[in-house]
Amino acid sequence: MDQPKLPKNRDRGPQGPTDIIQNQTKSTWFGSVSFASNHVNLDVFSPTSSELLAFNDAIDDVACTHLHVAILMSNGKKLGIRRIDDYGREFRILELPESESSFLLTTSKAIYVVRMKNEKTSEILKILENSEDVEIRNIDFPWPVKIVEARGGHDFCIFRDSAGNLFSMGTGTRGELGVGLIRRLDEPVHIEHLAGIQISKFACGGWHTVALSNGGDVYVWGWNRYGSLGQNQSSTEMYPTLLDPSEDVDQSLSPDENIDDVAATEYSTRITVGSAHFSIGSDNEKINDFEL
Repeated sequence: MDQPKLPKNRDRGPQGPTDIIQNQTKSTWFGSVSFASNHVNLDVFSPTSSELLAFNDAIDDVACTHLHVAILMSNGKKLGIRRIDDYGREFRILELPESESSFLLTTSKAIYVVRMKNEKTSEILKILENSEDVEIRNIDFPWPVKIVEARGGHDFCIFRDSAGNLFSMGTGTRGELGVGLIRRLDEPVHIEHLAGIQISKFACGGWHTVALSNGGDVYVWGWNRYGSLGQNQSSTEMYPTLLDPSEDVDQSLSPDENIDDVAATEYSTRITVGSAHFSIGSDNEKINDFEL
């Protein structure tokens, strides 16, 4: 199997390589990963912070946990995994079943591939969870759905299907799953409190989620540390709660204000109304704000 080839101009220094066009960048829990064509630049939060890798196969997606980096290649048919700090070592290459489309999803410790099982149904492949043992496990959704968006928090995942339904799995001790106070779910469940509400976009922080409906309403749930769910919300919201823009965000907004966009970092929520941007919560550093 093809192993990654390190280019001669590989740079581990803090400034990182400058001779690669980084046309796709993803900010993750432990740094940023950029990729273009068959190159990957790892820029992780460590003293030796940057590494440039080259592969023989076209790269589809890249993601990191706190220990590992995963690289999806060859239209989702190959997955390379390696510890982030194993500079210069070979990636373990896994052969995956062929799929119409697939992408990576990570939490702080787990790696998943979200892929089309057939023309109408998505599935999840769990690859790794906080260890060196790689074992592919198939995870199905409660009913046949086509997943179009998936994001991870510290130890939970949220999925959106083509009809605007949301599903969750992972740890829910701080209300992260939006389905009550649940210790853990290893398979996705439908967030029933949003049934009948079409969600167009969502974002995950470390322990909270913000979701935007087609009608411009915003729903939040999870851990309200530092006020990431709004000024008047409980310390933990176990189910999706409607955000009041005037009370929870800014008094200059009206209660029925239509929200245009949402984003999240580890302990904050960002909303956009027209050209105005508002932030609730507090964050010293952007951790989980995806930009693809």
